[in-house]
Amino acid sequence: MTTILKSGARRASALLAALLMTASLTGLSVLGTASAAAAEPVEVQARHCETGMSATGSGDSIRYFGWARCYNSQPAPYRFRLAWSCVGSSDIRYSNWHVADGSRIVGYCSTGVRVDIARAITSGP
Repeated sequence: MTTILKSGARRASALLAALLMTASLTGLSVLGTASAAAAEPVEVQARHCETGMSATGSGDSIRYFGWARCYNSQPAPYRFRLAWSCVGSSDIRYSNWHVADGSRIVGYCSTGVRVDIARAITSGP
């Protein structure tokens, strides 16, 4: 049984390495980043960001929101924005760009609709 598990783990590790190599050779973004539309610059996921989902209100007036907070990095500061989507919608919404100074950006869904995805997108100076 242990031999089977080790063999499966080695195969999974090799497959993941091959996928990452292929993605890097073809210029695709990996690990939660997304290729933007032609009008958008290519964006990179930051290492110094926090994201989450929460809610405010209660009962029939509850509003769910996604949030992101990014911190300044050296040698150069970067900007960030929140990308979020709401359950039942295929649209991804974007906030305005903000300087990564530890402030929090919030994006709301309609009353009673939960947040499906919330992530920080960053851009260098």
